[in-house]
Amino acid sequence: MLRDQLSFYKNPVKKIHDLIECKNLYLIRRGLYFNLKSEALKMSQLEIWAQKIYSPSYISCEWALQYYGLLTDRVMVITSVCLLKSVNYKTPVRSFSFEHITKKRYPVGYRLEKSFFIARSEKALLDYINLRIDQVKWSSSNDIAEFLEDDVRLKTRALVKMADPNFKLEPYFKAVQQSLESFGFKVEIDSVEKTENRKIESAF
Repeated sequence: MLRDQLSFYKNPVKKIHDLIECKNLYLIRRGLYFNLKSEALKMSQLEIWAQKIYSPSYISCEWALQYYGLLTDRVMVITSVCLLKSVNYKTPVRSFSFEHITKKRYPVGYRLEKSFFIARSEKALLDYINLRIDQVKWSSSNDIAEFLEDDVRLKTRALVKMADPNFKLEPYFKAVQQSLESFGFKVEIDSVEKTENRKIESAF
């Protein structure tokens, strides 16, 4: 803890307060600070800080899609999904948003990237739809394509190119079905053997 690191001061708590007052430190939450004068902070990955600020969580939605180079617009808020209640942290370094999802939707679709957890591209998109879209007005594949390219600002061709050949849809069936049913759609999902050899697996 920072207080222990400053124990050689007569009053470590006052020293921390003084460092905050002179804007050398920024209090993120109790016991966790940004050292705003640290060169190491400038070089560190913000995704790692997101995991330290609030966990368990993994990077997802717009920030994950941007991380993979799949968005045409720049994203300013680091978004993660979590099992705890939703919370936001606005700091001088970056804004961090943590969005709650249910236990059924949390366990699949993310991986360890270096020192932080991040959603796979397809899971990041599913999380985005689940958390950001209140009402779906899709009646055709063209509507979906328009939504992905105009609203999400997604590079759809890039998403197809980076498709994981080992990716399996089955773990997502229940989550996708629940998401669609929450919008009023009654669907059944099952995998279908493809007649053509393509990277993307389909479900109907």
